[in-house]
Amino acid sequence: MNNVGEYLGELHQLDYVRSERIRKRCEDVVNDQATAKALQAWYPGWCKRPCFHDEYLPSFNNPHVHLVDTNGRGIDDISASGPVFDGKTFDVDIIIWGTGFVSPHLGSAAGKAAVQVHGRDGISLESRNDAGELATLHGVLSQDFPNMFWPGPGQAGISPNQGFTLDTMTTHIAHIIHSAEQRVGGKAIVEPTAKATEDWGMRIAQGAIALAGMAGCTPGYLNMEGLIDKIPPEMQMKAARNSIWAGGMESFCDVLGDWRSQGGLEGLNVTAAA
Repeated sequence: MNNVGEYLGELHQLDYVRSERIRKRCEDVVNDQATAKALQAWYPGWCKRPCFHDEYLPSFNNPHVHLVDTNGRGIDDISASGPVFDGKTFDVDIIIWGTGFVSPHLGSAAGKAAVQVHGRDGISLESRNDAGELATLHGVLSQDFPNMFWPGPGQAGISPNQGFTLDTMTTHIAHIIHSAEQRVGGKAIVEPTAKATEDWGMRIAQGAIALAGMAGCTPGYLNMEGLIDKIPPEMQMKAARNSIWAGGMESFCDVLGDWRSQGGLEGLNVTAAA
């Protein structure tokens, strides 16, 4: 489907029935309907994972459980005895900080660990990432950073089972290292060509329409904490090129498998280490 509007309309249609069933469950389980309404998600189901535990919704029927809905404003302050909202202090024994995850699209893997990495000619990994120009081959190698491997998620496949994803990526990396060392008869230097990373980036961008539904979602790690809706068109194109493989994990595994079966390390420059 080439029309983004039609695609989004179909997505919302498919999601509506499922999301309405989840919203209706809130009304059926929670006795106080004002509380039930506040617990309902108004955004599409793909924006956030519904994480209901069997005892979560019923707990709001207990006399000592109260939902404090800040309507998106957040709390005003933290006092010595508890959070403060709308002029009222809520005395608590424990505060659980649910700050979520850092978006995988914000900062490089090195930057998240407060590590500075420089490649050929002193090129900064973080600077290239921030400029949206950290192109890869298969999400594991980038030009100007030889022998530096990472397991996605940028320009790579993702799966709900992160263990499986990491196993897929590390298997691919191990194949590259082993094949490169066999080619040169010892330690090797491996780096993708500019053409290979450009071609791979275009393949990633071609599937970007599948992720168009993330626009308009509440801030989260899947949409750059909401920044995806605010960046200019030229940066949106870069974001599309550096997104995930939109065809799903099974398709991504097939692509990697086909590339390995060819046996030529296509798109990689391989030289013997000094």
